[in-house]
Amino acid sequence: MQIRFWGVRGSIAVPNRRMLRYGGNTSCVEVTLADGTEIILDAGTGIRELGEARTSQAKIVRVLLTHLHLDHIQGLLFFSPLFDPTNETLGYRITEGDATLCYLPDHEPALGARVAGAPPGWISGIGLAAGREAAS
Repeated sequence: MQIRFWGVRGSIAVPNRRMLRYGGNTSCVEVTLADGTEIILDAGTGIRELGEARTSQAKIVRVLLTHLHLDHIQGLLFFSPLFDPTNETLGYRITEGDATLCYLPDHEPALGARVAGAPPGWISGIGLAAGREAAS
């Protein structure tokens, strides 16, 4: 397991030269497992630099938020991998027994077209809904 801290500040980011030793970004930790799985803990301002420096070709980006204080989420809109249409950051599949919930909010599976009759590969989220994509 490899761990890299992209932000360790609380409450307010402080970008200035005095903070070079510990950094001035708010909470963001990148965890890479031996099998290549990437997990990002919190989305403070450090997530912006993580996105810019990211070299992984992984298409699944796991961002886990510990809580919703501003210093843990304020960088999320600046994390460029979330806007890459080839990434699979788009919902959750929860299964219990023979019941399954696939939650895919705001991903516009067929913007400007009808879902009925569309080729399955074109409809975003269909793999997750059908159980073909990782649910980790």
